[in-house]
Amino acid sequence: MYRSIASMFLTHCALLFAVTLAATDANAMDGACQSVSDVGRKVLTTPTHIYTTTTAAFRPGGEPTTAETIYAGGAIYVKVNDRWTRSKITPQDILQQKKENQNNSKITCRYLREEFDIDVGGKLGKSHSSMHYEYGNVQPPQM
Repeated sequence: MYRSIASMFLTHCALLFAVTLAATDANAMDGACQSVSDVGRKVLTTPTHIYTTTTAAFRPGGEPTTAETIYAGGAIYVKVNDRWTRSKITPQDILQQKKENQNNSKITCRYLREEFDIDVGGKLGKSHSSMHYEYGNVQPPQM
């Protein structure tokens, strides 16, 4: 059960991050948010491979967890615990959600070099993630 909770958490973090990147209104953004929004659109419209390292309170001894996400061929693939899965959510779904959220966005941004902290509360507590993006020669994974 521990692995399924951790896997679910990392998968949701990756997809939540993608939705957050795409959910900003270009007309109401400051410079930092415009940069975040631009990255979000690039991830959703360009083949992208994202490597994520997360340190989370729910991991014994604070051991970091790695995950990978690939956006390619109109699909999103997530690798957790050395296993690739294809997400039911597509880049097109996220772009559609962005359109629906565009007028209600109240996001603020601060430049942190692709790092972010999340406090999910309760026993899961806080986590810290660092991400690295690659845009060249990205293909869907072998499944």
